[in-house]
Amino acid sequence: MKVIRPKVLPDSDEVRRRGQWLVRIDHPALVRVTRGGRFTAGALAGWGFVEMDLVEGEPPPIRPIGNALHLLEPVGEGLDLLHAGAWSDGVPLVHRDVKPGNLLVTDSGLVLVDPSTMRGLDTTDLTRVGTPAYLAPEVVTGRFGPLADVYSLAATAAAMLTGTRGAGLAEVIADPEGHGLPAGVVAGLRDAPERRPPTCGAVLTGEGRIPTGLLGDVAPLEWVPEDGPRQPRWPLLALGLIVGVPAVAWPVVGQAPAEQAPATQLPAGLDGPFGVVVAVSVLAHLLVHVVTGRAGLGLLAPPWAWGDLLAGLDDPDDRRGRWTADVIAGLLVLGVGAVVALVSQGAPPWLVPVVAGATVAGAALARRAGAVAGRAGRAVVWVLGLPAWLLGALPRVLVSGGRR
Repeated sequence: MKVIRPKVLPDSDEVRRRGQWLVRIDHPALVRVTRGGRFTAGALAGWGFVEMDLVEGEPPPIRPIGNALHLLEPVGEGLDLLHAGAWSDGVPLVHRDVKPGNLLVTDSGLVLVDPSTMRGLDTTDLTRVGTPAYLAPEVVTGRFGPLADVYSLAATAAAMLTGTRGAGLAEVIADPEGHGLPAGVVAGLRDAPERRPPTCGAVLTGEGRIPTGLLGDVAPLEWVPEDGPRQPRWPLLALGLIVGVPAVAWPVVGQAPAEQAPATQLPAGLDGPFGVVVAVSVLAHLLVHVVTGRAGLGLLAPPWAWGDLLAGLDDPDDRRGRWTADVIAGLLVLGVGAVVALVSQGAPPWLVPVVAGATVAGAALARRAGAVAGRAGRAVVWVLGLPAWLLGALPRVLVSGGRR
């Protein structure tokens, strides 16, 4: 029996209705509730209670469990049924405290216990409960839905797969790709609820189907695991045009007369049609960064503005995004600097579009490598992008006073 303090109980009608829902729950991975309600007499008058079957078992051991996802599949199925309102007249139920400590290993599999924290999403009384290491970020608002359980189940899976708890688990959750976690678990640990898989089943299997045995004709939810955050393609296309069009135009209309000294070729080229092409590209560059809210950075530090834009960097604490943005900025500094040097020194005109194309291709590769989940993508960025990162990161660190 679990007793509940009066100050965290909802009103009497809600307690009664929730008790009726709890006793209907019928799934082998969810503890069976026999009664639920509020004590009306005795020393515990006013306290709530949930009476459950006695489950013989122990919590999962604190060591890596290779088949943890398979073991958790029935639990995920049960949670998805709760979220679909299978036993609560269609009202989604959220467990709110999924963690290894609330799982018991039995002869027939894992059983999730302590449904006392469960709430229906039709209530306005959603107190903040749970264990910090397994809580979804949105829980601090006091208002959340089934995707909070998705996050908690992903954190539970991470704990069981790696055998970590406490501070060790916090490190795993902060960098799940670096610890080789499956794509579904990595996606389930995303801070933004809308970017997580839609179901607990999707975290564990990547399919995201809600079982229909108890729901009747319910359309299955599909989810395709993502390697990383999806970024729009238009910024890369815009960069390609802004850099590429002037580079291609230079051999055609931008070369200075042969009698002029190489040091004056660039100003002379800018006096003609090539100057119009460059001016249009500069205006397009500024327009892109006005639209995306990076006008100041686009004016003062164009390579870093493009790095942030291509990396999709909106969160200053996004370490992988920060790395990718700095690599792209460094590549652009190197590439544009090389183009200017080639033009000013009178190098063969065909080299200009080649170097410009290589610069944009490098930015695209860094962008893609930075978005790939797991160690492979980061290895590409680390090994191939280290010189560019140094060039891109050091100025930013100096300007920010040493803050990364």
